[in-house]
Amino acid sequence: MMTNSDFNIEKTIIKHQPLIVNDEPSLTNPVSQMVTETQCRSDAFYYWCEETPLPHQPIFRGKLWEYAYILQCLSEAGMMSPGRRGLGFGVGQEPLVAVMAARGCSVVATDLDSEEATKQGWAGTGQYAATLEALNDRGICPLRTLRIQGELPRGRYEQDRS
Repeated sequence: MMTNSDFNIEKTIIKHQPLIVNDEPSLTNPVSQMVTETQCRSDAFYYWCEETPLPHQPIFRGKLWEYAYILQCLSEAGMMSPGRRGLGFGVGQEPLVAVMAARGCSVVATDLDSEEATKQGWAGTGQYAATLEALNDRGICPLRTLRIQGELPRGRYEQDRS
């Protein structure tokens, strides 16, 4: 058991970086940053857009940058390789799960149950993942890499609405 006197802030710091960075943010050296046009014109952005195929050329959309940023951060941290594990809540049809699975990562992904998704309007938006195939609607990874592990007991994880 750890007591407050045993806590040492120096042991919790992974990487010493300045609090204020004057350089323009980039995807090749990600820090906590906002999207910029320069990042959306970068090779790293185009690389991740190719890995998350779209029916059109990459466009300046915040959501595409979010995918690129998340995947680049995971890649830089060495988390995009066989044996790595991830957990995604409410993933819908975002391509992140399929990209990670294609690289050998084991990802537990969740979405609302179909009844609740219909009730909340998500089922009709084209974003809801009702099937394993929906997690890979862009054909990013072989379907055999996706599988159902079993269902969690309902109710135990749901918020009490009474």
